[in-house]
Amino acid sequence: MKLFFKNPESRSLCLSALVLGIPFLYLISITLTESSGAILCLKKIWGDWGFHFALTMAYAYRPISTWLEHPLLIDYPLHYPALINLFSGLLIRLHSSIVFAFWLPSTIAATALVALLHRFAYQQYKRPASSLLFACLFVFAGGMGFAYRISQQLHNVDYTYLSDHNIFYGNPIAFELLPQRSFLLAMPWMLWVLTRIWAWRGPGFQNVSTRSIYATAFAAGCLSYLHPSSLIALFFFCAFLFIQEIDHWRKILQFGVTTSLTAIILYSLLLRGSGGNHFFVWQPGWYSSEPSPFPMNFLEFWWWNGGLFFPLSLWAVYRMKLWRHPYVQAGWTLFALANLIRIYPWLWDNTKIFLWAHIGIALPIVFYFEKLWDEGLTMGRASVVTCSVILCTSGALDVARIFTWEESHQLMWSKEDLRLAQILREKTDPSARILTADDSHHWVTLAGRAIFLGYGGWFWSHGTDTREREAKVKAVYKGGLDAEKILKELKVEYVVVGPLERERLQANESYFRNNFPLLMNSEEWRVYKIVKN
Repeated sequence: MKLFFKNPESRSLCLSALVLGIPFLYLISITLTESSGAILCLKKIWGDWGFHFALTMAYAYRPISTWLEHPLLIDYPLHYPALINLFSGLLIRLHSSIVFAFWLPSTIAATALVALLHRFAYQQYKRPASSLLFACLFVFAGGMGFAYRISQQLHNVDYTYLSDHNIFYGNPIAFELLPQRSFLLAMPWMLWVLTRIWAWRGPGFQNVSTRSIYATAFAAGCLSYLHPSSLIALFFFCAFLFIQEIDHWRKILQFGVTTSLTAIILYSLLLRGSGGNHFFVWQPGWYSSEPSPFPMNFLEFWWWNGGLFFPLSLWAVYRMKLWRHPYVQAGWTLFALANLIRIYPWLWDNTKIFLWAHIGIALPIVFYFEKLWDEGLTMGRASVVTCSVILCTSGALDVARIFTWEESHQLMWSKEDLRLAQILREKTDPSARILTADDSHHWVTLAGRAIFLGYGGWFWSHGTDTREREAKVKAVYKGGLDAEKILKELKVEYVVVGPLERERLQANESYFRNNFPLLMNSEEWRVYKIVKN
């Protein structure tokens, strides 16, 4: 233990854990909570985690042979990196509680993220204060939303995401790492790869073993399944670093080939050709080109979304002569890429690239702050403090809002939702096929049974066209001869009729009541068994 604290990097890690790690882990601990038999969640995760619950319950209760199939889109492959949900599903199979099954993988990933974010920063700066500041610039990223809120006298809105006011950047903790479980797992994974390849630079390349290259390359290739967006970012970080180390081309080639083969094999086997025409579309300007009640040009848009961050980084690159730093080059290249191309069907998902750009762009700022501080001038040190506060204020305020229980929590699943899901599991086969209304929080998803068509918003954002299925679902719920023919075609075994189906699909319940036996009956919900002829 004494040796641990004698190491300056270890002391620096303890500082980062104290300032950032403990609050982050507390946020993870309150992400899901159980109260009077119901499950509550942070408001920030409510939308995304409906999908994560569906995946987790499928892994927990469906046959292993179906794990590569979409649980919310029958007879369709799962085009989503769901490894962290697999871990949660396995924990439920081992009889853990739902809350614990989600908490444990997220806690491990968050702990690794704090440690590796610190490692990445300390590798660059070799100073505890600088490493902590770099981590803060990432964790509390946000822009000038706080100033916009004050000037416009806005209340009860976020500081880093105000879509009605053309502010979309979003704080990484509040809008990326908490809601998107796959990103939370992939980020420390990729940071580990980045710290490994940085250590190989210069003379280190001569000493690195072939085993180390292959192991790191395999980990890098795994990002194709863990989080394809991070693999895109990793390509640029690696490319700029390896260009400067081209003398070691044999080892670089070993790394590149192993990474590529691993990525291609995993992507082909596990994501099975996900993608389509909705990806990688030319659309310059990101949201600055979108119509809005408050139109902004590109520079004004990025002033409110990024504040001092981007101009300060450019100035730091110039002053510190960091234009040849490979990670800085990668950061700015990724920023340009995400500003020129709509990478995903949903434009906001470009933030998955902006987040990695932020890592590279932040590097020169802290180098410049170090220089100003070391000069010892009062004006310079005051500028460092002032700029640091401005850079972190919006993000810190958004994160702070989450800590307020009344402001941040809402119902995820009611006690009745959980009870109905349990009954359905007991009365149906694990491979059962079920028809329901399109809803992000339908209780049937908790049963871990395959649904013909789940919430359409998820499929649209993943590039999947479900309009034909939607038409078939509507036809079935109307009843009649068309319904019988479609039910046979779809091989659906159960049809759910409840408030959602009555309101959204005008379900003809008399048709189902008169033609099919009742499997489940509650005050509001019915489940009918479709008899096979």
